[in-house]
Amino acid sequence: MKKLTSKGWKEVIKNPDEDSLKDNFAKIVFQHNQQSSRLNGVPLNDDELNQIISAFNHKSPYEVNAHLLGGSVNIRRTNPKDTQNYGKNISLDIFFPKQIGEGNNVYQIARQPILKKQENALSERKGDLTLLINGLPLIHIELKASGHSVEEGINQIEFYLKQGRFTGIFSTVQLFVSMTPEDARYFSNPGASTRTINRKFTFSWADFNNQPKNDWQSISESFLA
Repeated sequence: MKKLTSKGWKEVIKNPDEDSLKDNFAKIVFQHNQQSSRLNGVPLNDDELNQIISAFNHKSPYEVNAHLLGGSVNIRRTNPKDTQNYGKNISLDIFFPKQIGEGNNVYQIARQPILKKQENALSERKGDLTLLINGLPLIHIELKASGHSVEEGINQIEFYLKQGRFTGIFSTVQLFVSMTPEDARYFSNPGASTRTINRKFTFSWADFNNQPKNDWQSISESFLA
């Protein structure tokens, strides 16, 4: 936590469940869309929030990425408190892809987020870390202690995928990382339709000169900064 917060991640949210993450996301969307033609100073209601989440849920990671690069999402205003826009379609800014590190983007860490129980799962599970930009989970990290291999973390992520735990607001995850203190691998989200990780496409991080960076501090200071 100390290393990541020293490298640009501003806030740590402890043990959030999906509802807490959705509320956090809604507050950030409201913060970025105060204009009269958008939210007009009236927060999202549950229906409007779910419209945004539905734009990502059960979509391929490629489709999610296209939404993020577009930077906005369209919803129908159903909160009657906004008398100007009620019943109208509005466009909301949710991501600022050109504002890296500064600007309007909000950088947060979800520490041990609760991954929602699905029908084929026995109980809720806690992930290790999820990195949020503007309240959207984009990078999920599983950590293993010394003496364990990164393959164990990859297997755990694959297990969560097969149980359908990266759905809802977690469907925006673009990248997974498995780390031990001495080693790390990163790989893209294969998507809900696949749920299987091709080990040929798990990669080690390297510097500008293509020299491997494997230890956790180097990874945190460069790749995850």
